[in-house]
Amino acid sequence: MQNSFLFSSVKSTQSHKPLTRSNAATMAEIEDVDENDLSDQKNEDHPILSSMFDAHFVSFIKSLEADIRENIVDVYSRPKSEVAVVPAELEQKSGEGDKEYVKRLKAFVEKQCSEIQALLFKLVGRNATLAEDLAKTGGSGSIQAEHRASGASERVQAETLRRDLQEASQRLEMLKAENAKVESESSMYQNLAAKMESDLKSLSDAYNNLEQTNFHLEKEELYSSLIVYDIDPMDQTDLSSIEFKLSFV
Repeated sequence: MQNSFLFSSVKSTQSHKPLTRSNAATMAEIEDVDENDLSDQKNEDHPILSSMFDAHFVSFIKSLEADIRENIVDVYSRPKSEVAVVPAELEQKSGEGDKEYVKRLKAFVEKQCSEIQALLFKLVGRNATLAEDLAKTGGSGSIQAEHRASGASERVQAETLRRDLQEASQRLEMLKAENAKVESESSMYQNLAAKMESDLKSLSDAYNNLEQTNFHLEKEELYSSLIVYDIDPMDQTDLSSIEFKLSFV
């Protein structure tokens, strides 16, 4: 697309000098020549390109290529330490519920915290032992240099472990918040299920009462029919026999 006339004919607007009285006439002549060249070359270019693209779009495309190139270089020049890597243990397994996932993450983070704390305690004990040895030896030059090197290495390890412990604590707090959210939603759904069960029971009781009321009304209606047809209701034992006798009336 940049080989097209529209891309090759665009000139940078930043290269033009400020308009003054001394160069106003010269600029006008240059613009007339540019317009004439543009009109002559437009006739040679494809009419669809002339109708689709303008000078601003061409300038945008040219600057876009340079921006994309710079961004690609910036992305691939970043060190590996800046890329976040998620352990496989922190990914949710297929078919695993949210509650089980949160519990597993909580156990994983607590295990990591325990290991880091145990390592910190071990380093503190080693530092105490080294300090005692240094006090006993009287502080010779070679031993002091060795202890200083060892102490520097241990300080680096302790700082790394402190950062890891801080990140693990932050993850643990985040998982606790997610666990509290899941438990809150579970309690809400349990309350909703209990309410629906109570409503269903009330509806069932109302239906049973309605059935009993309907049965009594039918019984009274049949007794009234017996009286109308001069049949003694006391001789009848149940509704089926009453209905059977009324069928012959």
